[in-house]
Amino acid sequence: VGRELVLFQVLRCFEQRSARRVVCVHGGTGIGKTAFASFLARFAHTPGRLFHDGVLYDAAWPRRQEPMPWLWLEVAWQILGQSVFEMERNGTQPDCKRKEELISRLCAELQRDRSKRWLLIIDDADGRRLPGAMLEQLVGPLLERTGVSVLLTAKEEYHRDIRGLKVCNLPLRPLDGLSSTKLFLQRVRRPLCREDFEAPSLPEGASASMESTPGSVTSAHSQSSASLGASVGCTAEERKAHMMALLQHPLFQVLGG
Repeated sequence: VGRELVLFQVLRCFEQRSARRVVCVHGGTGIGKTAFASFLARFAHTPGRLFHDGVLYDAAWPRRQEPMPWLWLEVAWQILGQSVFEMERNGTQPDCKRKEELISRLCAELQRDRSKRWLLIIDDADGRRLPGAMLEQLVGPLLERTGVSVLLTAKEEYHRDIRGLKVCNLPLRPLDGLSSTKLFLQRVRRPLCREDFEAPSLPEGASASMESTPGSVTSAHSQSSASLGASVGCTAEERKAHMMALLQHPLFQVLGG
C-alpha cells in the first residue's frame, strides 16, 4: 500500500535499455524498507514478471547465522530444483572461511540458465551483517561474472561504485496518512470501534498508574471495545469520521507511516 510508485521506479531501472545493475532503496529506520523488499520480491518473482522465478531473497535471512553467500546459494538451489542436503553431502558447506568458494559456486549456478534473469535482494545493506567493504567483496564478483541484478536497502544513499557500476539511489519516503490508514485497516485483526481512538475516562480517585496495570479499567476497556459500538464502515459519514480519527492517531504520527 502506497509503495507502487517506488516499485515501478525500481523495476524500470532494471528493465531499461541502459539498465542499471544495482539499485539502492534508502530510508530511515522503521520507514518500511524490509516490508518493501518482501513486497517487491513477491511481485517480481511471479510468472510474467521481469524476474520470474529468479529472485534470490528470503525474509528469514536476518535471523540466521550462516554467511550471506551460503544463504544466497540455498535459494538458488531451491529455484533450480536442487537439494541443499545433496549439495552439503557433495562437499559444499557453509564455512565462513570459504566465502570466495561459495561465491564462485553461486556464479556457476546462476550461469546454468543464461535465459533467466536473476535479482539478488540484500536488505539492510549498511547494517552490521555487511560491514565496511564486505558488500562490494561479495557482490562484485557476481556482477562481473553473471548478469545478476542487485537491489539494496539501506539507511543512507550508496555513493560508491561497485566494480565500476554506478548505484542508482531511490528514496523511500514515509507513507501519507491515507495509505497508512489503509495499511492499518488491512492488518488489524478485529473490527475497529470509535472507542479505540478515544481516551477512556478513569473512575474518580483512580490513579494514572492504573493505565498500565493488568486488569485495570484501561485494560478492561481495550478488551471490551470491540463490543462497545458499531464497527468501522456502517455509513459513509461514520467511515469518514473513523478515517479522520485514524489520521490523528499518535501511532501514525510517531511512525510516520
